[in-house]
Amino acid sequence: MNADSTQINADIYLNTNELLIRQINNEYNINMKLYLDNSFLNRPFDNSDIPENKIEAEILFQILKLVKEGKIILVNSAMIEYEKHS
Repeated sequence: MNADSTQINADIYLNTNELLIRQINNEYNINMKLYLDNSFLNRPFDNSDIPENKIEAEILFQILKLVKEGKIILVNSAMIEYEKHS
């Protein structure tokens, strides 16, 4: 997979998910609750030369943008708190 196809795949994935989230919010008038584990939350700090890490980091940034816009609610867990403070 080359860099161009990786970017195209990431764009398609992000755009598809954003459309799905908008559809859920519009049709059901609810905010989606989402749980992200620490492995995913730390993805931007992983080696971005690996295409999968770069895509997952971009997905995380898109999710955080939707959280800031109030379209998604992140939920927490005791395990995340434990791992964060370990």
